[in-house]
Amino acid sequence: MIRRLIAQIFQTSFMPFVGVGGMGQRYKIEKSLRIRGAASAYLTRTPGTAGNRKVWTWSGWIKRGAIGSEQVIFASRAGGNDLLDLRFTPADRIRLLNFISNSASIDLTTSLAFRDPSSFYHIQLSVDTSAAVASDRIRLYVNGTLVTGFTTSTYPSLNADTWVNAAVPHNIGVENPSVYQFDGYVSEIHLIDGQALAPIFGGHNPESGQWEPKKYVGTYGVNGFYLNFIDGTSLTTLGNDKSGNSNHWTLNNVSLTSGATYDWMDDSPSNNFPTLNPLNAFNISLLNASLNVAGNTASYFARSTIATPKSGKWYCEVQVVNATNLIVGLASEKANNNSNLGQAAGEIGVYWNGQCLKTNVAQSGSWPAISIGDIIGIACDADAKTVSFYRNGSSIGSAVSYSDFNDAFIAVGTYLSGGQAAINFGQRPFSYSLLTGFKTLCTKNLKDDTFNVSGSFTGNASASGPFIWCNGTPETLTINGNAVTWGTHADKLANGFKLRTANAGYNAAGTNNWSATFLAPSRKSSFRNQRAKVN
Repeated sequence: MIRRLIAQIFQTSFMPFVGVGGMGQRYKIEKSLRIRGAASAYLTRTPGTAGNRKVWTWSGWIKRGAIGSEQVIFASRAGGNDLLDLRFTPADRIRLLNFISNSASIDLTTSLAFRDPSSFYHIQLSVDTSAAVASDRIRLYVNGTLVTGFTTSTYPSLNADTWVNAAVPHNIGVENPSVYQFDGYVSEIHLIDGQALAPIFGGHNPESGQWEPKKYVGTYGVNGFYLNFIDGTSLTTLGNDKSGNSNHWTLNNVSLTSGATYDWMDDSPSNNFPTLNPLNAFNISLLNASLNVAGNTASYFARSTIATPKSGKWYCEVQVVNATNLIVGLASEKANNNSNLGQAAGEIGVYWNGQCLKTNVAQSGSWPAISIGDIIGIACDADAKTVSFYRNGSSIGSAVSYSDFNDAFIAVGTYLSGGQAAINFGQRPFSYSLLTGFKTLCTKNLKDDTFNVSGSFTGNASASGPFIWCNGTPETLTINGNAVTWGTHADKLANGFKLRTANAGYNAAGTNNWSATFLAPSRKSSFRNQRAKVN
């Protein structure tokens, strides 16, 4: 125990956070792997021999796609109910379970919720069942902070074994194939066999205060591994262990085929890309880590997790999977997404049948019908406040003004059922060359910009209320003059806030007024620097 502590202090002391004040370059994570829930994707490895089942550390960066369902992040399973699971619950809590002979030797469920899909969480689990104090035997860190509040708290007995590092199947993204399927992105995953480490895989940036990745330079132990997903030459190389142990992983139902199923992503904790926002979608299904939409019986639209900046030129593509009833375009922050895109104020929609509507007014120009396989380019010129559309690399229609939008979000929707599409903000290769002078919408290209500090929204008197974009994380919030308690009345998010109460003081049907405060300087609250939030 003392030797492990000295080793951790040594690593932390000689690996300072870098990247500010002349301290050198920040450690960059370049890639992530998309795990598509709809494809039943996962990674698996079975150790040849057992390692240390009492002492180990798991660390990974996670970005959620689907929320509100049971999803396993990491598991080891001997068979039957003999297993260890690190999972999200349907209430978006983190839960750790270890079952031996049908009895829960570990059962910890956080009282805090993790339902921010706009950025990455860093999750670290440090286990040492030899610790004298029961609560010290399991340590869960999120974004570098020790989690201490649990609604269930069964800790392991002294020197108890877990299923991690046993010679049984270990999985990332499922408990057992197709059981509790994860949907989202995983990046920079470590398992350290034989050490229960302090949170040394990151550090707090002294300028922004945010938890940022730091290179791990320690040892891994017999079954330890490091997956950085940096070599996309093949599915085999993508699962290669970079620790030096050759503890390679097998990828299942993951694709390197170009197009909508391509899963090797530039989306990472060091350069965060948008997805479609499950907190800002109405009656439409989001699939494949929130990069696909599928129409329901009466469908509307979903918006991007990042608004287009107020200056510059921005480009993305939408691949048509099923053209029937599909609509693509822009929506303002005030657009009511329980209508067909383009039919209400603050909306622009290009329709599958060959027309473009803004506020239900047909726009001039030639708008060809959309077909399966088409690539629709969306080019926002925020300086001119116009959006132009492309079909398979050729311009269609005419530029449409969105000067009346305060914030403009990329939006994809359908009219009734049938429509399906895959959006690409640049986290995978574009089908057509990036237009001259245009950029991808990602945090690397964003600035510490002006926040939305106040405004109004139309409430729905529901426990799942509206999402409000702020271009950053509010520190405090009042709605209708009432102070908000985070996690009770609303969720604090990396990009704004989401109402979580039907209480009329905060989410009355009709107009509600809000006001927020933000940290100074702006980089402390700016979305481009934020990690996914805990409530």
